[in-house]
Amino acid sequence: MAQETASRGYTFRRLRPHLPNRNLPMKIERNTSDMLIVGEIPWFVSIATFIFIMAFATPGVLLAAMGDWVGIVIATLGVGLGVAAMGMFAERLQVVLDTKAQIATIRSRTIFRHRKTVFPLDDLLCATTEATLTSSASDPTRPPRRVGRAALVLDDGSGQGQVLHPVTETYSNSGGAALLVNAINDWLENHRSH
Repeated sequence: MAQETASRGYTFRRLRPHLPNRNLPMKIERNTSDMLIVGEIPWFVSIATFIFIMAFATPGVLLAAMGDWVGIVIATLGVGLGVAAMGMFAERLQVVLDTKAQIATIRSRTIFRHRKTVFPLDDLLCATTEATLTSSASDPTRPPRRVGRAALVLDDGSGQGQVLHPVTETYSNSGGAALLVNAINDWLENHRSH
């Protein structure tokens, strides 16, 4: 279910997500002729890691209040692991394409960092999906799964080459990458046809 399209000499595949858009964490927040904003708020991951933190912090604090020093160890390990997981996996992501300012912006925020990357909109050729296979270390008999992440294909400045810039560092199998790639490519196609 891929459609081949060409943009300034670069051919890319238009992917369709496997899941309906309403179930994806990635959402199109604004789609006008002047601006495209696609964002992801990781509610599920954030809530799940918060529950993990509380599952260890609550009994740990209760045990420590009763005078058992093991409670401090349980609370410290649970909170530390939960905060580390939240910092790695709970990433607020936003991609903005703005014709008035002629820029493409990627904003990425976790509890540990905030990153903003800005490119000239004319350097953005298209979006694509980087894909890889993952395997289970605990069960080597399971077949590998395909995971992907969105990436922007940028002009390298020479006019003859391209540079691939990942939108996020993490790979996922949620279908959000395909939604982002399709939204960017559709918007660019409409923008360049005017």
